[in-house]
Amino acid sequence: MKRKPNEDQPRDEYEPLTTPAAKRPHGPAQDSDNDDQPSGEDTDGEPETHEDGEEQPEPEGQGDAEGVPEVPAGQEADQGGPAAPALVVELPPQDDEPQLPVLTDPEIAALDLDQANAALTARIGDFDAQTEDRPALEFRVAALEHVDDAAWLLSLTGCRAVAGWLTTRAALTGDLLTVVQTRVGQLTLPATPAPPATTRGAIWTALNLARRLNPQIAAGEGCEYLAHAICEWFQAAHPNLARLHLTKYWIVAPNGNLHPPDNWNHHVAPVLHFADGDYVFDLSLFPNGPTTLAAWRAATRTQNPPAGLDERQSPWELLLPPAIAPGYQPGMRAVIGDMERNAIDACTRV
Repeated sequence: MKRKPNEDQPRDEYEPLTTPAAKRPHGPAQDSDNDDQPSGEDTDGEPETHEDGEEQPEPEGQGDAEGVPEVPAGQEADQGGPAAPALVVELPPQDDEPQLPVLTDPEIAALDLDQANAALTARIGDFDAQTEDRPALEFRVAALEHVDDAAWLLSLTGCRAVAGWLTTRAALTGDLLTVVQTRVGQLTLPATPAPPATTRGAIWTALNLARRLNPQIAAGEGCEYLAHAICEWFQAAHPNLARLHLTKYWIVAPNGNLHPPDNWNHHVAPVLHFADGDYVFDLSLFPNGPTTLAAWRAATRTQNPPAGLDERQSPWELLLPPAIAPGYQPGMRAVIGDMERNAIDACTRV
């Protein structure tokens, strides 16, 4: 509480009642052996005098303990002497961390997606290291995510690509290979021959009537979305042709100098196999009609193609370009969500 000006200093009413007398102002040392002092009697802080009336100063170093130096708290010995230093005993380190069992390929092959994910999460979270069975678990998780439901495989080419990938770790994916083979049978029958050359013009006309190139994409931007939109039209209008004879052809330039002066880093277009060969339906580079695959490759590569080109046909249902490594890679598949759907629909107009 703050005092007002010129207000008398109050008594030390804030002094704690438990303060030792020896630490109060002018307080005498309390002698526990003095039986002459009545309990609770106030001495008013008067100094102790002897019979001759002279005040005897207390010798230095003497107090309640009669000259015995104070021992810091916690260091008193049982017999009155200073405590000895505590003996510290270092125990050998104990390896109490539980060790996860190493799963064999047959054990991993028996896991469903939830179980495989849980096992993989335990290894990543507890160890964050490349445990012996971690690569097999990662492969099993990726395979289950792709093939547990094979309905997304819409072409025979796609089934073959995924089956080839699963075969690389067949001990982990025997059940999934069965799923893919079942899907192959569904897509193969009934057998549909390649369309004759006489139908090429009619197919092109129907495609242009149903799907017209968006002028904003005329320069070749977003070619993967335009190619996918054309493939979706084939799937809807000619499903028997799409599942057996439709693919995509990719040309990828690592240096980004494909088709100058556009300098694309890749280009892709749908390819439909006819009885007389493969023809490309590229509404951006060849707006007047289908062209042979050889002519399309020459126009895309130009006369002096850059070094390191990667060219490959891939299943039409795969949205992303093929990886540098040959064969199917999980990253080539992209689930078409809202963003991808908007990009595909922006390339064409009905």
